Amino acid sequence: MVAVVARIPAAAGNASVALVGSLQSEIGCSADWQPECAVSELTRVGDTTAYAKTFTVPAGTYAYKVALNDS
Repeated sequence: MVAVVARIPAAAGNASVALVGSLQSEIGCSADWQPECAVSELTRVGDTTAYAKTFTVPAGTYAYKVALNDS
């Protein structure tokens, strides 16, 4: 399992925040590097600038980033 926590600038407001990378097909997206895939979206933590989600992925090496607003 991988726990992802991202903090975004307060100026970003209510952004869409997603884990994007070579592991997305492993977590249920139709392909990798798809910022619009809802499965990889992180959830805002309360009224903070933090977003988090835990994913189950097989052992391996992955490339990834956190994308704002599907970019």
